[in-house]
Amino acid sequence: MVPDGADAVVMIEYCHRLDDKTIEVSRAVSPLENVNRPAMISRKGAEIFMEGTVLRPQDIGLLAGLVSKCSSL
Repeated sequence: MVPDGADAVVMIEYCHRLDDKTIEVSRAVSPLENVNRPAMISRKGAEIFMEGTVLRPQDIGLLAGLVSKCSSL
């Protein structure tokens, strides 16, 4: 879960603490980056990616998890 108003998650490797209340983020993220969308993948037959989507490493991880889940059913 992400806080209201948030649409992406920055990996901790790209965050640096400046003081007790401030962090510096050294890499931008795209909307929905590093966020799983369980509602979208919970329905049988649901489309996970639009045709022509270039798969990122996290997308491949999501697909591997789905294959693993399906093979254990």
